[in-house]
Amino acid sequence: MIEIRTFEPYNWTRRAYEFLDDKVVIKTKSLTIDYTAEINYKEIKVVYRRKIAQQDGIVLGIGLIAILTIINLILNITCFNNPTFILIRQIGTAAGMLACLSVFHVDEFCGFLDENRNQLGYIKINNKDRSKIQTAVQLIQQKTELFSETMFANPQPSQSSIFEFTHWDIPNNLNKSVNTFYADRLIKETISLTEQQVIEVQYSELSGKTQIIHRGNERWGTAFNYLLVLWALIGNFFFVFFPQILKIWAGIQYLYWGSLLMFVPLYLMRFVKQEAIGFYNTNDEVIYWTWISAKNREKIEQIVAFIQQKTGYNPEQD
Repeated sequence: MIEIRTFEPYNWTRRAYEFLDDKVVIKTKSLTIDYTAEINYKEIKVVYRRKIAQQDGIVLGIGLIAILTIINLILNITCFNNPTFILIRQIGTAAGMLACLSVFHVDEFCGFLDENRNQLGYIKINNKDRSKIQTAVQLIQQKTELFSETMFANPQPSQSSIFEFTHWDIPNNLNKSVNTFYADRLIKETISLTEQQVIEVQYSELSGKTQIIHRGNERWGTAFNYLLVLWALIGNFFFVFFPQILKIWAGIQYLYWGSLLMFVPLYLMRFVKQEAIGFYNTNDEVIYWTWISAKNREKIEQIVAFIQQKTGYNPEQD
């Protein structure tokens, strides 16, 4: 048996992974929930690595700052100005802003997907357990037939690529995705300010069916939320540590709140529809999709024809 234990400090979650002969047992304990899950190795078809920044520190930091701000408002309304609380608020605000900086700390995970690429489970990778996780992956490989296992180092096969295009998703934390198509598979490498991931899809997984849809980019809403939080943190910092600014110019509050209007267009961008194309697997589930732009439209049409030839799909049958 291979046993691995992990701990996530911000949400105070402990997980124990027990890799047995035919399954992995995952025991999760936190402040709010305790449960046990089992994953049969035969269900696992994809093993992938992902590096992603955690959001729990931001939630903790903003929560702390919000509580202190509410208490401060109550004290001001009741005309109870306590110098001790002012000091506590300054210390708490500094601690909350430091917690928010954890968004720049990226953790690495090893995840498991089923044949439709639905999430089955994941393990947080640290240097102490890295060799154990690799041994566990080798055990999984012996028990099931994997569609793919992706790594960050040298994910491209030795063969030459047939098609390649790059797409930038600006609101998605400046996400850059490089889509490379080989003779037998496609590999999508994505990297942004908060995430890095490699996705590999074998053409044998695809049915050849595709669908073009028009959808808004929800990431514009995410970008709006990030900027709103950043603006709130900046304003709170000056109001807590430099309150004399309000005495110098009382109108600065109106300027600050009015400046939030400049973020509204970002939120409205999520309602602007763009073209995207989804590729279906043999179970009629979309397992790969990408945005269509003026630069890559012709190449995507060539890629669709190429994959349909590889899978023997006839679009006239639909």
